[in-house]
Amino acid sequence: MELLLRLCYNIYNNLNRHQKKRIPLPFPRFIVFYNGEQELPEVFEMRLSDSFGEKDEKPAVECVARVININYGHNTELLNSCKRLHDYSYLVASVREYIKKGYSHKDSVVRTVDECIEKGILSDVLVKHRAEVEDMFLTTFDKKMYEEALRSEGREEENINTERERERADAAEARVKELETELARLREENMRMKTLN
Repeated sequence: MELLLRLCYNIYNNLNRHQKKRIPLPFPRFIVFYNGEQELPEVFEMRLSDSFGEKDEKPAVECVARVININYGHNTELLNSCKRLHDYSYLVASVREYIKKGYSHKDSVVRTVDECIEKGILSDVLVKHRAEVEDMFLTTFDKKMYEEALRSEGREEENINTERERERADAAEARVKELETELARLREENMRMKTLN
């Protein structure tokens, strides 16, 4: 957003504001990289207007974003042309694979970081910022937001199984407690390592 504002400011200051003809603006393109767990197409469009509640008239504002699925195994031509994007995609996929194999969230992250450093995948970032990367993976789960999403979906869909919803919330709460404990331990270990250095 800051970049867009700076661009508009520069355009405005470099043009004659008193001219009568239309001021040409650069053509905007909005791109979203998707790496969620839902199976989605390689590329698709999202429209801001799809989120508007009332659609009784044409909206005064519309934004169309091109969504590019960067999950590992998707859009391989793009991922192969950008090593950082490819490596990030691999990192996320590897964490998910370890979780599917039954490892805890924390063990999956630690194993993935070790494996990526060993293979030279994002190793410059992971060696230098290992604690922050692990912390990011371990704290991105937001329990309150998750429970609100479940409640919201329950209101919209009549046939939601409430028992499953409670089980998921309980499992999420237990997982959050486990992650909080692991996060506290990792922070202590990080502080200890900093004092040793």
